[in-house]
Amino acid sequence: MTWIDVTDVIDFLQTAPSVTGIQRATLDLTAAICSVSGNCRPCAYCEEDAVFKTASLEELLVCTARAQSTPSRFKRRIAKTAVSLVPKKLRNKLGLGRKLMPRKIPIGSTADFHRGDVFFFPGAFWQNPNHVHRIRKAVFVNDMKFALMVHDLIPVNHSSWFSQELTSSWSEKLKELLRMVDHVFVNSQFTANEVRSFASDNDVPIRPITTVRLGDPTFLQAPNTARLGKASGGADPQYGGVNFVLMVSSIDIRKNQTFLLPIWSRLIRELGREATPDLLLIGKNGHRSHEFLSLLAESAELKGKIIVLNRVRDQELAWYYQRALFTVFPSLAEGWGFPVAESLSFGKVCVSSEIDSIREVGGDLVSYVAANDVGSAYKLIKGLIVNPAERARLESLIANRYQPTQWATAANVILGALSNTKTAR
Repeated sequence: MTWIDVTDVIDFLQTAPSVTGIQRATLDLTAAICSVSGNCRPCAYCEEDAVFKTASLEELLVCTARAQSTPSRFKRRIAKTAVSLVPKKLRNKLGLGRKLMPRKIPIGSTADFHRGDVFFFPGAFWQNPNHVHRIRKAVFVNDMKFALMVHDLIPVNHSSWFSQELTSSWSEKLKELLRMVDHVFVNSQFTANEVRSFASDNDVPIRPITTVRLGDPTFLQAPNTARLGKASGGADPQYGGVNFVLMVSSIDIRKNQTFLLPIWSRLIRELGREATPDLLLIGKNGHRSHEFLSLLAESAELKGKIIVLNRVRDQELAWYYQRALFTVFPSLAEGWGFPVAESLSFGKVCVSSEIDSIREVGGDLVSYVAANDVGSAYKLIKGLIVNPAERARLESLIANRYQPTQWATAANVILGALSNTKTAR
């Protein structure tokens, strides 16, 4: 039996409307693996009973599907008005108008681990300070094989963005996992090389490493929002513009949104405010997001031209991808680069920073710029805005040459490697 640890997915869904980033990859990968093989089961750690328990994949998928159903702006306004009509004391007593409490996602019975089973953790090992210890105990006590997926080594290789405490803790946890692991999976050859360097630098034995190209976004399979003319299951989109460039990413120092501010200021001055597309930034606030938001707030000319949306559901996100002129992604460091794959999956031109991991995603179908070359980025972005024919030419190349990766393909690569891990005793 192969056990797939989805603890961080469950923790994430208790407070977020849907999964993003690593948790999205973990859930999509888990669903694909369980679909391909009947000898795999999700599990999660139950803090109340201090044991790993079985987790229902169906429940997790239903939970994320429910989260996509959101009331329209009109319905939300009516609900808010109705709450305001209730006397304040009674409103407080009933808890009306408060934010929803964290969702409780049920998990099942104690996981029946056996000697020789494989315990696979594809998620974010740093999210809970105790989780590495939990994994080590479960693997050792039950004499299981252990497989790990490493998504990136950004906290180690770009330590200046983080506190020394976080970097040190993150590094120690990864070393502990690598010492006990039997097989490592990574999302790119770039990350594989970084794992090997990290292991060598810290005198950790280097275990077999398999590179797995992750699947393209599953929300492509959502209802045809272009045909419906609406977003998120028929509700009005939060942003209703028709002329915009899109960036999908957490608002984070390493995602480099600040790089785009002077570019949009100059576009406004040279093209005029009306002719300059809006810049729509979609993603939750991340590490040091306040720095970017403060700079944005200081710029009067960018007010209403750069829009930030923190909570966007999958079908609404698909709606924005379909209507964007093109996408931008000036990230400074990535292990993979989901937004680039998403842009190409929707047939959209992507202007991205030129880093090795993203080249593995997009090859020569992405328009690359150096992450610190604002002049070249401006010329490229302006050219795509004022020259629709060039955009159409690049979109045609993407449509003809980009081959989306199915999650089942990624699942089969992992299952094949895990099969070898089970027999290597």
